[in-house]
Amino acid sequence: MIPKTHRFDNPAAVTFKVNRETRTIRGLAVPWGEIGDNGRGRFRFKRGSLTWDKVKLLNAHDWDQTIGVVKFEDTDEGLLMAASVAQTRLGDEVLSLAEIGAIDGLSIGLADDIDFDLVDGVHEVSRGVVIETSTTPIPAFENAQIRSVAASASGTTSGRNLMDEDETTTATVEDRLTAVEDRVTTLETTVNQVEETVEETVGEIATLSKIKTPVATFAAGSAASRLTVREEPMYRFEGSVRAPSGFDFAEDLFKAARFGDQAAKDRVIRFAAEDRGGLTFATTSDTAAVNPVEHRPDMFLGQAPAPSSPLFDFFRKGSIDGPQTFDYAKLDRVATTATVANHVEGVEPTATNVSTAKGTTVTPSAVSGKVHITREVAAGRGTPTASALARDEFHRTFGIALETKTHAIISAASASITSLTAAITAGADGKALGLALKTGLLKLQFQADGSRFVQGFGHEDLYTTLALVENGDGEPVYPIINPQNRDGIAGDKYSFIDVAGYRFTPTATLGATSASASLSYVADPAAVHVWASGLTELDMLGQDVEGWDIGCFGWFAGLMYDVTGLRKISYDPTA
Repeated sequence: MIPKTHRFDNPAAVTFKVNRETRTIRGLAVPWGEIGDNGRGRFRFKRGSLTWDKVKLLNAHDWDQTIGVVKFEDTDEGLLMAASVAQTRLGDEVLSLAEIGAIDGLSIGLADDIDFDLVDGVHEVSRGVVIETSTTPIPAFENAQIRSVAASASGTTSGRNLMDEDETTTATVEDRLTAVEDRVTTLETTVNQVEETVEETVGEIATLSKIKTPVATFAAGSAASRLTVREEPMYRFEGSVRAPSGFDFAEDLFKAARFGDQAAKDRVIRFAAEDRGGLTFATTSDTAAVNPVEHRPDMFLGQAPAPSSPLFDFFRKGSIDGPQTFDYAKLDRVATTATVANHVEGVEPTATNVSTAKGTTVTPSAVSGKVHITREVAAGRGTPTASALARDEFHRTFGIALETKTHAIISAASASITSLTAAITAGADGKALGLALKTGLLKLQFQADGSRFVQGFGHEDLYTTLALVENGDGEPVYPIINPQNRDGIAGDKYSFIDVAGYRFTPTATLGATSASASLSYVADPAAVHVWASGLTELDMLGQDVEGWDIGCFGWFAGLMYDVTGLRKISYDPTA
């Protein structure tokens, strides 16, 4: 199987000096730090980015034209190559072409799995494996050139390092000047030819723009009929998609005229000669054909990110993976009489009991969702983004559902939850509210299990009143910055309020601001138990001609485990 490679084999030729001694080719395979264009993009290699093992020498990147083996030397300038050419007909032909300068460039072929970063339009290669090097008339890198060719019938090589250039292969100053002058002359001739071709093409465009009859209605045998069956043309003119050849008409015109790119010029001339009768062009008053509306799914904006889930996160006890029911047991605090008392010598202690109570059966409940994507969305190239938006919204609303379900468990038991504070007068200001709150928290320290309460959850009314309360000097009682001699602090962006060491978290599911009493809580994490599964995504459900569905499914379970592990705070902000 022929390996799939990345090639770098155009666009500028270079000159070199030939010495017929041994069947070797030496040169710079790839320069470090130079930008090259292989017709698919612009690439640059840094030293140390390439590795190799057994590298073959090919002609024109054709594995059927393998002509030798290659050795490399990593230098500051780039990757130097020395290749031994086989004594075959093809090897002789390549050496002869290289000797007269028809082939004077080198090109590398990399394995398909290269790593790179795209920086300012240039692919900065960080890792690649060289699997072949090819002789080419048009290397991607201008300095990727054959520096010496040694050819003989015997095929022997000297005993020197393959990377050492033969002194006899070094061109004289006069030879180099002559080569440069020849290149300048060739470039000037090429530019003149391309300018003539551009003028000719512009004239053809003007003529074609006047043709009213569609090409499809031309009679058989006309100039257009020869194009009814043909291969994909060299260029396309839709304005958005390149032809399979990978070349662009305007880009080739520019390369030929500006840089003297012979290959680009040849493509333009060949295309103009073969396909000119079938070309159609947009006029300046109708640019829709070459400037279609571009779809930008990357700019789609979904809803706001999922809000936090303070209740669910605090009480979560683990994960479940399905609807399996389960029972639980806990200590029966009323029936349990186990105790430790003073011992009387010779007297057996009275037996006491440790009692457990069976809790109710916990049955997980399911949540699910589904959205429909029409074929019209797919035709507009929005399917990947529409699917991503749906999945993001599934996860966002799943988080909201878990928090809402957790609050529902607490709310259902609110009548049985003990109050932390004495009744707080309706419309009490922040000072009175803070005093009542601190009094209740202080009393917890005189209960045997009072230390188990570690977190508070604040309703908007209570939380806002605390956050804005000030002392007589106009300074916040719960400041964010540099608090000193205060009852507590507030977190950045009011993310929490710490009251005497108890952190109260703003909890949206407790309800919005209102003109009636609402509840906030102080909690022991063991008071409520909740579990949830991950959200399973189901793609392409119920696909039909009109469209298809994307769905999701998840599980939630929860219970009030110990209602004594909660304390409620009732606060009415309106007098």
